[in-house]
Amino acid sequence: MTAAVNLSSHQQPKVRHTRCTRKQRTPRATLTKPTLAPHGDIEPIWPNPSTLNRLSSARVFPVKAMRLLHLVGYRGNSAEFPENTLPALRSAIALGVRFIELDVHLSADGVPMVCNEQQLARVTGADTDDTDLSGAQMQALDVSQTNIFGDKFLGTLIPTLTTALRLLEGRPEITVFVVLGRASIARFGHDQVISQVVRAMKPFRSRCVLVSKDLATIHTARTRADYPVGWILSNYDGHTQIKVEAFKPEYVFCDLELLPPGKHLWKGPWRWAISHVADLDTALHLATRGADFVVTRNVRKLGEAMRAHAATRAAHIASMTTANAVSQSPGISRAEVIAHVTQANEEAVVGADIGARASAPVRTDSATRTFAEPGASVHAHAAREAHGARHASASPEAHAAREVIAAAEARASAECRGSAETYTFEFDMEVAVPA
Repeated sequence: MTAAVNLSSHQQPKVRHTRCTRKQRTPRATLTKPTLAPHGDIEPIWPNPSTLNRLSSARVFPVKAMRLLHLVGYRGNSAEFPENTLPALRSAIALGVRFIELDVHLSADGVPMVCNEQQLARVTGADTDDTDLSGAQMQALDVSQTNIFGDKFLGTLIPTLTTALRLLEGRPEITVFVVLGRASIARFGHDQVISQVVRAMKPFRSRCVLVSKDLATIHTARTRADYPVGWILSNYDGHTQIKVEAFKPEYVFCDLELLPPGKHLWKGPWRWAISHVADLDTALHLATRGADFVVTRNVRKLGEAMRAHAATRAAHIASMTTANAVSQSPGISRAEVIAHVTQANEEAVVGADIGARASAPVRTDSATRTFAEPGASVHAHAAREAHGARHASASPEAHAAREVIAAAEARASAECRGSAETYTFEFDMEVAVPA
């Protein structure tokens, strides 16, 4: 039997309660921003005040991301030569076109010929069944389009696809959109047409795209031949949009007249090619709506306009790169910067080569992605006069200023070569447009 222990109040053990004061608590971590954000992205490292002051004092103007709008020669240079012929294709290549669209029609014996059913109907007449013509017979047909060009191109014949593609030899920058004729598909079936055309394109496989209005045909071309494909739309409506989004072709072709006015083109992984574009204003407007290619007969006229536009923009951005560098140099005035930029723009634009090119285009111009200050052009005339006066005086101060500009130009050029944030302009019928 255990004896009960009775402890008096003064004999019971005392429990000491201690309250932590603010000074006794463990101090909080001094890291105010975590290295990784909750969603996994790396947090930005904020510059110190001296860096902010230095950056704010420099007049550097960022630009939006840019992309290129390309020109496609419709059946070659078909405004100046009979369409789908070797002279038209040679002319387009000589003018610097990097993308060409041509038509292919199978002869009775299965030879891929560069023509379409409308051409054959004009040449053979309505009473002749052109589907019974062999490849040799089609090669003897005159397609000089005397109704347009008169007797200028008499004797121009239909080439085979193999002969036409030989023009690509030594020209790896050129891509050809091969449009498969619907009459051939209806007669031979898409399997046979694709088989014959792919055999002819084999030496130039990486530079050819198969295009058709028939969705089943381009689906076969993608799954069996493993070619990039383009679909020519017959309608621009919601039902067609569902098909495009389901199939996701690499290219979508559409006539300009089918597009509703003002609306942005359907967005997706495909690239838009808009046909029957005749002038630069229309091309630039289509670019703002999401177009990547403009298909035209007027290769020379539109091509020169696009090159001039690209040259002007490239010269402007390149000169403003120098201006940004000069503006950070001590001892140089704003008027001197503007005068230098104006002179550089004039010299670059006037000296730009926008004539015909027989050799492959070469990327030569590279500039940092910067813009001019919006108000800089307001003082251009006064700056030019001041610039001329300073050169005429040939004062020591003027020489010193020009030396500062030259040094800044060299520094800007070195930064362009070493920086990943550079943008390249190609004067081969492409223009830069906002992304």
